[in-house]
Amino acid sequence: MNIIRLKGGIGNQLFQYAFGCAQKENEITVKYDISSFEGYRHAFRLKYFNVDIENENTDLFTKTKPFKPWFQGSKNIFKKVLKRFSIYFEDIFYIKRKVIYSRKSYDSRLLKVDNKFFDGYWANSKYFQNVLPSLRKDVCIRQEFYNYDYSELRKKIEQSTTPVVSIHIRKGDYLWEENTKIFEEISLDYYYKSLDFIYKRIGEFTLFIFSNDIDWCKTNFKYNKTIVFIDDNYTLEDYHEFELMRLCNHNIIANSTFSWWAAYLNNNSDKIVIAPRIWYANESRQKKHERNGFIPEDWIRL
Repeated sequence: MNIIRLKGGIGNQLFQYAFGCAQKENEITVKYDISSFEGYRHAFRLKYFNVDIENENTDLFTKTKPFKPWFQGSKNIFKKVLKRFSIYFEDIFYIKRKVIYSRKSYDSRLLKVDNKFFDGYWANSKYFQNVLPSLRKDVCIRQEFYNYDYSELRKKIEQSTTPVVSIHIRKGDYLWEENTKIFEEISLDYYYKSLDFIYKRIGEFTLFIFSNDIDWCKTNFKYNKTIVFIDDNYTLEDYHEFELMRLCNHNIIANSTFSWWAAYLNNNSDKIVIAPRIWYANESRQKKHERNGFIPEDWIRL
């Protein structure tokens, strides 16, 4: 049996859940540890979806520590050489550890090992691309969590006489000092160019704007199309907004796993998904991001 720790917001929780679904395809029993949500700023959100979550709380982390090279922090001239050997040997022993911490690169071995505890984000669609049909079927809101505003907006999208395009503008926590050092602040120019690209492809459309700072969007976002701002006039939870975003015909995402997943699970076979070319402000993170193929090949990057 494998245990996978769930943590982060909806987007990160979905990466971890999908990683477990892919392991189940190899006849591995998978349970999920949700203990990290106790006292955490993010809440466990997958309980609102039709997903198969078998919970296994565990204190395994208090007993196990990640691998760290003995020379870490060394200033001597052999550091680079030692680091190369460390990477080589860590790769050999990586799969043998009881607790496996995620790395940026895809590792197919992780889908087949058993009796492990996994702690990480597993943010690579190669892990779960084979279970995408079942993810699209299961990751939808349980009907008992529908409310009036969600149902009315859903109807508005489904009955629209023009294609509906979603835009996700991430502000709020992304403007905190610690996050500005990590994530690129996406300019309005990116969104305008994305909308112009879509207009040239499909013609007229209706625009739904989602944001954690919708007042900023109302003040600063100017575009000559029908716009529906998902604001405080609607009583919606984050999982409602996620589902509405997913139901739109086309998606313009932020550098956010929340809108990444909404676009990824979008069932429209003709969908246009546009993602920001620069995801991270940190140069080394951005280079890893580009190498690891985080953005699906059929998406547009602007």
